[in-house]
Amino acid sequence: MEKAEDSINIKVYSNCQEVTLYVNGEEKVSQVKYDRVFIFESISLQKGLNVFKAVSSLEDFVYDDLVTNARLE
Repeated sequence: MEKAEDSINIKVYSNCQEVTLYVNGEEKVSQVKYDRVFIFESISLQKGLNVFKAVSSLEDFVYDDLVTNARLE
């Protein structure tokens, strides 16, 4: 049986300069970049369902994306 990962890296692509990552409803970290690739490293996973949401804004519009991950062990 393979061991479940305790943490993962999350990659977000955005045309915005800043992206904020939320994990299970809690704000974790914001990044400001100019190359449009945001990598959030070593994001801890809880047992069960994990919900990741990336949020950014540009010119009065808010953009978000949501993904889930299940950690079974």
